[in-house]
Amino acid sequence: MMDLVDELRHLSGIKGGMAVSESEYMAAAAPLEGSMPLVLHQQGIFDVLWDKALPAAERIREIGG
Repeated sequence: MMDLVDELRHLSGIKGGMAVSESEYMAAAAPLEGSMPLVLHQQGIFDVLWDKALPAAERIREIGG
């Protein structure tokens, strides 16, 4: 997977899925029409988790991969 993305990160203890690219943001919670506050909230959560996460290559080295 690391060959397919610019940067991949790992955060222990978190289960779920989300992704962001230059043009889109995707998360497990699908926003409904008129739910911009939910989208902004999910973006805030993503930003906090991204900042706390380690680059995946560093985590792989830590576990001997």
